[in-house]
Amino acid sequence: SDSVLRRMGRKSNSTQILNSVKGIAERGGIVLTSWISNLPGETESEFQETQKMMHQVVKAGGFIFWIENLHVFPGTRLYENPADWDIKILLTKLENWIRWSILSKQYVTFEEAYKDPLKYLTHLNRNASPEKMIERFYSNRRFALALMPEMKSNLESNFKNLPLDIIKTEMQFLDWYERKGWKLWLF
Repeated sequence: SDSVLRRMGRKSNSTQILNSVKGIAERGGIVLTSWISNLPGETESEFQETQKMMHQVVKAGGFIFWIENLHVFPGTRLYENPADWDIKILLTKLENWIRWSILSKQYVTFEEAYKDPLKYLTHLNRNASPEKMIERFYSNRRFALALMPEMKSNLESNFKNLPLDIIKTEMQFLDWYERKGWKLWLF
C-alpha cells in the first residue's frame, strides 16, 4: 500500500510500481517482484491493499517471486531504533540468531508456525499479535499460490519470444513454488 511504502521510506508509489511492471512486461521482459509481510505498523486495510496490488502486478504480466516475512537484522535502522518503528525485537542474542538461521532454511507449514509463532519471528509489531503476523504472512503466500495459474499463463502466452530454456527455467520455479516452495520460511 502507498502508506506502507511511505512509512518505509520508499520513493515510489503503487501506481509507479504497477506502471513499471506493465512497461517492462509489454516490452518482453520478465518482471519478478518481491514482497515483504508484516512491515511495521501494517494495518488490516494496508494488508488488503497489498494483496490487491499483488494481483494487479500479475494481471499486468509480472510475477510474484519472493514473499518474505520482515526479518529485522542487527545493524538495520529497525533493529537499532525499534521504538521509532513501534516494534519489539525478539532476537537479541547470538544463540537466538543461530537457532533462527537454522529454522529459516526449513519448510514450515502454517500450522507449525501458528502453534509457536515466536519461534519464527524476529520482531513483533505492536499493533498485531504474533498469530496475526503468521496469518498475514501465510495469507500472502497462499494468495501467490492461487495466482500461479495466471502467472503460468502469462509465461506461456506473453513471453513466446524468449529462449525456450529461460521459459523452462521460470516454469520450473513456478512448479516448485506450487509444490512446496511457499512453505520455505526464508527464500
